[in-house]
Amino acid sequence: MVDIALNRLLRDVDVNVYASGIFISGEHIDIYASGTYRMAVLPISPSELKFKTDAGYNYESKKFYSTASGITQKSVINFSNKKYFVDDIMDRSFEGGYYIYYGKRIADDTI
Repeated sequence: MVDIALNRLLRDVDVNVYASGIFISGEHIDIYASGTYRMAVLPISPSELKFKTDAGYNYESKKFYSTASGITQKSVINFSNKKYFVDDIMDRSFEGGYYIYYGKRIADDTI
């Protein structure tokens, strides 16, 4: 099983989970809830990258594997002093009990 193979790679990762957005005085403000999740972090493979370059993924992008389902698109994952914007989520809960969160590297002063 994939989840057993990834167990040795699990580590605590801080995540700012996107909760909602509101308008205050005409300006859109995103609201985040922070938490710590157990995740395995892997680079996006070159074969996957071929199909994701149109969406802005590059060699700095990462895949975050977790059994947690509460992480949403627009969330920000803080890993190894770098930030990653969750743009795509692959639900593998039906076969392996995990989710894959695809993160694009963003500037450190974001969020």
